Amino acid sequence: MCGICGYLSPQKISSDNLWIMNNAMIHRGPDDGGIYEYEADCGYYIGLAQRRLSIIDLSEAGHQPMIDRSGNYIIVYNGETYNHEKLKNKLVKKGYSFKSKSDTEVLLYLYIEFGTKMLDMMDGMFAFAIYDKKKEELFLARDRAGEKPLYYYSHDHDFVFSSELKPIMLYPSYSKKICKKVIKQYLVHNTVLPPYTIFENTYKLEKGQYMIWKKGELNVVNYYDTVHSYQKLSECIEEDYNRCKKELKELLYASVEERLIADVPVGCFLSGGIDSTLVSAIAKDIKGELDTFCIGFEDTKLNEAIYAQQSAKYLGTHHHEMIMREEELMEMLDDVCIYYDEPFADSSQLATMLVSKYAKKYVTVALSGDGGDEFFAGYSKNDKLTQLLKYRKLFSPLRMIDTSLIQDIFSLIGKEELSSLLWMEDDSRLYQGEEYKRSKVADLIMCDSAIDYVNPIINAKGLNEIDNILQRRMLLDIMTYLPDEVLVKTDRASMKYSLELRTPLLDQQIMEYSFRIPIEYKYRNGEKKYILKDILYEYVPKEMMNRPKTGFGVPIKDWLLGPLYTKLMNYCKESALKIQGLFDSNGVKKLIMLTKTSDSYRYQATLWCFFVFQMWYQEYIDDLWK
Repeated sequence: MCGICGYLSPQKISSDNLWIMNNAMIHRGPDDGGIYEYEADCGYYIGLAQRRLSIIDLSEAGHQPMIDRSGNYIIVYNGETYNHEKLKNKLVKKGYSFKSKSDTEVLLYLYIEFGTKMLDMMDGMFAFAIYDKKKEELFLARDRAGEKPLYYYSHDHDFVFSSELKPIMLYPSYSKKICKKVIKQYLVHNTVLPPYTIFENTYKLEKGQYMIWKKGELNVVNYYDTVHSYQKLSECIEEDYNRCKKELKELLYASVEERLIADVPVGCFLSGGIDSTLVSAIAKDIKGELDTFCIGFEDTKLNEAIYAQQSAKYLGTHHHEMIMREEELMEMLDDVCIYYDEPFADSSQLATMLVSKYAKKYVTVALSGDGGDEFFAGYSKNDKLTQLLKYRKLFSPLRMIDTSLIQDIFSLIGKEELSSLLWMEDDSRLYQGEEYKRSKVADLIMCDSAIDYVNPIINAKGLNEIDNILQRRMLLDIMTYLPDEVLVKTDRASMKYSLELRTPLLDQQIMEYSFRIPIEYKYRNGEKKYILKDILYEYVPKEMMNRPKTGFGVPIKDWLLGPLYTKLMNYCKESALKIQGLFDSNGVKKLIMLTKTSDSYRYQATLWCFFVFQMWYQEYIDDLWK
């Protein structure tokens, strides 16, 4: 795992500047670093840089930027390609020879031989850039699931790219101008969805995309489309449950085994939940000896550690547990702003940072269970959606008559929201209900509530053509929540401590096989992740796992109205917010009151987004509250 950055411009920046940009990501790669500079015939200067966290081939032969023997191709690469040995053998048969054992060199020659078609052959998590001197073009790509990030800035004749925003912000001519149209989107989703970032002229390359830069022109191509893949594979549904279970288990074993390969120590995150316990069970079966990691909290409301202890004891892992005080969690808030670069308000990031910090004392690579909820219907929102669909079916005959009387009845029993959902014509409201509710709360605190709610996914090609609304919701999570919140959280949290996090459940073959599994094998009579649980029960007793799903979240309402309250009230001062020009002071104060008097999560979540945004603004833009 590494950090990469680079630039192309008619104006050369100094080597020192390039090193400063590169070293802003030293936490992503503390083991080695390098830069490459070149003046192209097309009149552009090219600078490529990389920070290395050594995982495969720890020798100097894996140094980057890496240049091929001809000197015409240069790569900077972040990630792991799990099938690189197979690809290497394929290239050897074509006459290529290698001087290292690294997957970086394999990718470099894979590009030389196959060009952009190399992406169809790769199995892994990656973001990389290859400069081709012959074509005078830069080729950049990101993996299908969106595990590894890639940002870019394009303005006038400057093009800058990086694994994080920090190096881009350090580019000499960069201007940190806030992109106002994404503020509402951030307040709804806790993050800024791609292709946007918090800054103007600065973007994220989306998952499953590659980009070609050539003489100042950009061409972005979707090489992998999740909805299209689902539509194609769901035509070949595997109806036989036992075969589904057997083949899924085989894929899980293959994926975990690939992700255990490293020249450094490897362990597993173990929360005691379904996904992390299943990954740990398989890893233990393959590896024999396994270190597992969990953090717990003195506050029993936050503490999951007892479940992790039970799983670890039953599986026989070397379990490492650290009990934290809530105050220690809060002390990490300042780091959130520094290491996430743009506003990011998923409160579970704090716990993920802590477990990453702890695991790094023992291992350099850790496996996690992320992806199970999205591929196998693990979220509680699926219960709510299923209930709504049942109500809709039950009341569907009433849609044939004048609905005003029925809607009055729903109003009398306090179910106006349910009434509007049942009679709406737009199905997207049905499977994005929470997003719409959050958007209304966001309107309350924004200066310009007329700014459209920016959700580029809602009309994604083909999504609304899928008949099963529950499957539609799952695909939406795979396309947005998973890459843009879950994986952003885990990448920044783990890389802050130079820990490589690998996610077996995000393997392409597992994802695509899940598209062939009938929905009733994933969500059966209200039981979520049914088929995954059935596999897990071969390793641990069912009764041990039979408990409500919990998470790594923190008590944000208690924090905002308790130890953070003074800071929160300072952030909503009218004088500062007028200068900032983004939020309405009276609206924020009203939201604080709603958070005090209501248990609705959408109020506290939106207020937390506001609080995190102002912390970020204070760190990266201006301290208006001195």
